[in-house]
Amino acid sequence: MSHYPEWSATLSDFTFDPEIARRLPSALAFRYLAVPVAEERGRVTVLIADPYNQQAVAEIAAALPHHPYLVKSDPAMITNLLQQTWPEET
Repeated sequence: MSHYPEWSATLSDFTFDPEIARRLPSALAFRYLAVPVAEERGRVTVLIADPYNQQAVAEIAAALPHHPYLVKSDPAMITNLLQQTWPEET
C-alpha cells in the first residue's frame, strides 16, 4: 500500500462518485472514516482520516479489488461524503 499522509486532500481535488465510494463496505468506511474517491491504473485512491492506523489500512486493502492509495483527509469532509453515499446509515 502506498500513502502520503503529509498530503491532505480536499474535495476540490476529486470528482466525487458514489459508485466508487461504495466499493468499500459501509461498515469499514464508517468505522475508519475512509472513502474511495478515484480509480486509475489499477489502484483506488482512498481518503482516510488516520492513515497511520495499520488495522484500518489492512482491512481496507483486503476489502478493495485494487491496490489502495491512501490520502490523509479531514474527518468532517469524509463523514459528509459517507453520509451522501449511504444516507440510510446515518
